[in-house]
Amino acid sequence: MIESAKIRHLTEHDLDHLVKLHTHVFEGYIGVRLGQKYVHKSLQWFIKDEKSICLGAWHCDQLVGYVFGSPVGYNYLLSRHLLIHAIRGILSHPQVLLNSNTFHQMVSRFRFLVFPVPQVFDDISLPGPVFSLVGIGVDYEIRGHGIGRKLVDQYCQLVTQRQFRSIRLSVYRNNQSAIGLYRSMSWHSYSHPSNPMLVYYAKELW
Repeated sequence: MIESAKIRHLTEHDLDHLVKLHTHVFEGYIGVRLGQKYVHKSLQWFIKDEKSICLGAWHCDQLVGYVFGSPVGYNYLLSRHLLIHAIRGILSHPQVLLNSNTFHQMVSRFRFLVFPVPQVFDDISLPGPVFSLVGIGVDYEIRGHGIGRKLVDQYCQLVTQRQFRSIRLSVYRNNQSAIGLYRSMSWHSYSHPSNPMLVYYAKELW
């Protein structure tokens, strides 16, 4: 039964499985379009970072879902870590800049590295400290069996154990399956201050 999938922490030994599934689930998104090396370095950062949480759902020795994130404020450290890999990704895949949305995202990330500013979430007033859910993915072939809900539940439990009061994430407005999951789990939506394609979801844990 897929519903009996086992959830456990991901390690560097699982990295190849994670990269493969993430690339499949997010095909066409900016990170994946920058190439396998960029995806590998990005996911590896979360697995190695002591403050981050990375969980995977396994069924029949196959990684079928995952979730990862870090305390709010991780952006600058991650962006600095990925800068050289992002440049190499652009040089290897210059066609990514032909997409206006991708181009503006890259400009925004480089500007953030040069002029870092505190994160501001429009209309969000959450009790701190706050944890971010940065990425979640479930294999297309097994969606609808509660894997995403199980991952988010265990992720929130671990965040609560670390004494974080709230959790938040951003999601593309056209990702209705993810939005439906968050709404069903009592997350609340907020406007994104700078990107109309995104919406924030947040939840107080205790």
